[in-house]
Amino acid sequence: MRNKNVLGTIMHSAIILCVVTLVWILWGYSLAFGPDKAGIVGGLEWLGLRGVGGEPSDYASTIPHQVFMVFQLMFAAITVALITGAFAERMKFTALLLFAVLWSTLIYSPLAHWVWGGRMVGRQNRGLGFRGWSRGPHQLRLWSLGLRHCAREAKGIRNREHAAP
Repeated sequence: MRNKNVLGTIMHSAIILCVVTLVWILWGYSLAFGPDKAGIVGGLEWLGLRGVGGEPSDYASTIPHQVFMVFQLMFAAITVALITGAFAERMKFTALLLFAVLWSTLIYSPLAHWVWGGRMVGRQNRGLGFRGWSRGPHQLRLWSLGLRHCAREAKGIRNREHAAP
């Protein structure tokens, strides 16, 4: 990675955090943690966080529902940012934003639902940690490898050490 692009990569991560936050608030949380629809995805009952308040939820009975939502949001946003690090400088900015929206909607939310509330893994496994089953690490490995090979080659870039200012 070129030294001059380190700041750009950091900014991509910050912008991805913002984009995934909007997706999570508007529909992602509802798809991931909403009432089960055929064991595949959550319903849209919590679209725009409608009905997500200060009272505890079924997922975390000792903390407010909104706190649980923000806690899970951080995993959704961090996972997308980590994946995009695999193809830094190899994708246009608009494609990066589109990837963040599509991946968090079509991949992350259904997988989170399967782990937490769906019938595929869900609540059958009482040994789940608060973060849930190991959905993050497996997604990261697969998507990072796949996207790195699919992203266009960056021209004139050599792998070398760099230091952020």
